Formats: sequence, C-alpha cells, structure tokens
Amino acid sequence: MSFYDILCHLQQLRHKTGLNIPNLVNDLKVEPHTINADALIPVMLGLIDDLLQTRAVRSELDKFKTEMADVRKGYYAAVKEEKERWAGIRVPMMEEKKKGGPSYDAEKWKKKFEAAKAKHDANEHAIKFDYVKNQAAIAPRYTPLVDKEGRTYYIHTPSTRKPPAKSSRDEFMKWTWFVAVWGKLPEDAKRIDIPSDVKKEEEGWWGFGEAAECELLAKWIQFKAEEAEETERAASSKNSSDDDSSELTEEEEDGDEDGDVRVADSKRLVAALLDFADVLRYADDTLGK
Repeated sequence: MSFYDILCHLQQLRHKTGLNIPNLVNDLKVEPHTINADALIPVMLGLIDDLLQTRAVRSELDKFKTEMADVRKGYYAAVKEEKERWAGIRVPMMEEKKKGGPSYDAEKWKKKFEAAKAKHDANEHAIKFDYVKNQAAIAPRYTPLVDKEGRTYYIHTPSTRKPPAKSSRDEFMKWTWFVAVWGKLPEDAKRIDIPSDVKKEEEGWWGFGEAAECELLAKWIQFKAEEAEETERAASSKNSSDDDSSELTEEEEDGDEDGDVRVADSKRLVAALLDFADVLRYADDTLGK
C-alpha cells in the first residue's frame, strides 16, 4: 500500500466516522510519489485528540487514577509498617548499648545491629520495588522528561520480570534497566570514557545504568535547577528595584510562569531518577553485583 493509498483510506474514514482527520489529499500540493511520511503527523495528532475525548479512553484514565491512588496508599502503609517494625528492634538495641554492663559485648552487639539494619534496608528496597512494579502494571510505559537545557530523559518503568544481574546490564541492551538520555553534553561535563572524537556541541545518546550514577545525576540536575532559579530570582529582583511601578508586565508574568514550570519539571525528573536508582540498587542487592 502506497502513502497515497493511506491518505485515500483516511479520507474515507474521515467521512464515515466523523473524526477530525485533516484532509491532506486536497491540502498537499505535490505529486503522490513525492509525499513525505512526515505529512501523517497532523493526521495522528488529530486522531489522538479525538480519541482522548472518547468515553472508553476517559474511562481508562479515570480507572488509572483510582488504581494509582490504591497503589500509593498500599505503599505508604507498607513503609509505615516497616518503620514501626524497625523502631521496635532499634530502640531496645540502642538502650542495650547505652546501658552497657558487665555482660555487654560491643562486638557482638555491632554484628547483631548491622544484620538487623541490613534486613531493614532490604525490606525497604523490596517495598519500593513492589511499588514501582505495581505502577508499571497500570502506568504508561514511560514518560520522557526534559531538563532545563533541553536534554530528554527516557526513564522506563522497570519490567515486572525478575531483574537481571548487573553484569548483564552493563551492555545497555535492556531498555527498562537504564536511563537513556538524548542531547548535548553539558559544558562542564568531564568523563574519562568519552572518545576523543566526540564533540560536546553535538547531540547524542547517553546511558546511566548504575544506582550511584543515577543519584549523582539527580543531584547535579537539582543543583543546576536551583542555580538557575537563584539567577532568575536575582535578575527579577534587580528589575523590580529599577522599576518604580509595582505592576508586572505581561512578559514578566509569563517568565514567572515558565520558571515555575521548569522547577516542577526538574523536581519530577529528580524524583524519577532517585526512584530508578532505588530499583537498580534493589536489583543489585537481591541478585548480586
């Protein structure tokens, strides 16, 4: 089937269904064999807009909200229960250490405490991983997130299957087990594993597949976001002091709104990276490094 045939079928579908499909057959002023596939983008956007308004899709979205609320409620309840369980173990042990006495063995107490703490940490990781898996069962596969410099982060919801060992994740072949980033390298980036022929001004793919890397990346994004926010706040304060009028211009109001959006986006990105780091660490602790 040619591209022109597809447009003709879409034209027929437009008349039969009443969907708001752009009439590209008449709008495109080029020969059929020279039509680029990009011309289908408006068609797909029109279909998506119409589908979002259908009862079936709205019902699924409402169902997702309800199920996600239940998943989140179960997660917080499990976290609270584990914290209470750990407190019931930690408090008596700390009192035992503080009390001391002739029968107190510091080395034995340390080993016992470390074992209990390790079990507590493992339980917390398991609860977090179950929460992420439950989200994955009902949430979209992934949502691209963008930092303030335009890099796009693809953080997939982890697979509900048994997590692979780290050794099998080092080749970055399993998309659900690393963060893929598309964009330019930051100007202040320093990596020892980048080939010498790679130019920072060129866009490319980058991958982060270790928990420590994702945590450092989250800290860096948060730092850059806070730095930009402070710079914008200082510039806004200076402009306000230079202007005798207390009313903001339309451009300044739009700037404030854009800044709020960027801050919210950065927070979502940081939270997503830290959640993904927890999942990777749980996989490492569970299956071995």
